Amino acid sequence: MSNTNETIDAIATQKEKQRTFQSFTMLSYIGNAVWGILFLILFIGCIINGEAMLKDGEDTSRLTFYLIASAVILISCIFCIIGVMGMKRGRKKGFKNYAIGSVIWVLLLFYDSTFGRGTYGMLFPIIASVSIVFVIYYALRLPKLT
Repeated sequence: MSNTNETIDAIATQKEKQRTFQSFTMLSYIGNAVWGILFLILFIGCIINGEAMLKDGEDTSRLTFYLIASAVILISCIFCIIGVMGMKRGRKKGFKNYAIGSVIWVLLLFYDSTFGRGTYGMLFPIIASVSIVFVIYYALRLPKLT
């Protein structure tokens, strides 16, 4: 009787861990997709405004920075989405892709937060900490990946 209860508890625990993993992967997909779409809009806006600014002979250095930053963030979002897909398939390479994309994202957030723009100065480190929590959670699942 005791073995049956232990087996049932082990199965319930395994299902709970699987649900947690599914929740984290779904949140990763949603978060990276939302950020990717937002920065894609910024990227397209920079291209459109940059062309108009070039025609008018205006300084485009700030616009160039936003263009490059949005392209880098788009690439990191793509890395993260590919990484989550890999981890769902049980591959360690998926974690590496996710970690690379997240590290790029976190570094850019901390870089931008050093300029201390009021509320945003505190918001960016909070967003970065959420990303770090996701990386830590996925890192704890590394032994289960092949």
